[in-house]
Amino acid sequence: MEKEYTLMNHPEKCYKVVSKKYAIGSVESHWHDFYEIEVVICGDGKHIINGKEYVWETGHIYFLRTTDFHRIDSTKRGLVHQIQFMPFNMPPEVLNLINDTTGNIATHLSQKDFSAVNSLCLMLQDNCDKRKVYNEKVASNILYLIVNTIIRSLSDKNKLSPLMVDERITGIINYINDHFKEKLSLEGIAAKSYLSKNHLCSYFKKETGMTIFSYIKNIRLDYAAKLAVTTDMKSIEICFACGYGSASNFLKDFRNRFGQSPMVMRKNHNRDNK
Repeated sequence: MEKEYTLMNHPEKCYKVVSKKYAIGSVESHWHDFYEIEVVICGDGKHIINGKEYVWETGHIYFLRTTDFHRIDSTKRGLVHQIQFMPFNMPPEVLNLINDTTGNIATHLSQKDFSAVNSLCLMLQDNCDKRKVYNEKVASNILYLIVNTIIRSLSDKNKLSPLMVDERITGIINYINDHFKEKLSLEGIAAKSYLSKNHLCSYFKKETGMTIFSYIKNIRLDYAAKLAVTTDMKSIEICFACGYGSASNFLKDFRNRFGQSPMVMRKNHNRDNK
């Protein structure tokens, strides 16, 4: 059964980066309401993110967003650096790097990059030590360097080119990505971006090639598909969990996008992965 890990019982994590090094074995499928970076110092097994398998061993690094489901299957306990932070705490540069990358963010670092990230993690842990004075600016700068290394490694391996978009559009996308599970209104998004509703719609379409409503629908349906194949939730529960207010509209959009219902998708996924 999937499990949700939250920061609700850790108020100190709601306003700053938290970093630690710890031993870990197999972990059941779960998701977070915060962002997490895991750097494998040593380990042996596999990491399943949104139904896709990755190697879990020294030098592998994973960036987990609030829409990612993951579990770890390990034959023995390993050691990882773990960094957790709330999306709204991230500096714009970090958000831009993350949202310019599609798919699961998982890669194997070169020996040079792994050494650099390992050192940065230790610096971040030292800064987050409860016995010392926390410096938010230092934490943000270190976090940016770590994320930049991850994205660069991922881009090099996949020959990706960073997506260059207007900073205001990036801010709108970041806001939607963090709040798509909630009831979003055009008025609310326009107010956050300091644009009129009409200007927001035309501006977003011009810069991204899609309407703002299409973008919201796509990100909700992508999340719904993850819920379908990684949880035991019913269709109606998935509907509301991904931000839809109408079950009939949700099922119609889901079938149009994926050619099947959430329950059929789950059945096919389970059959294919037996």
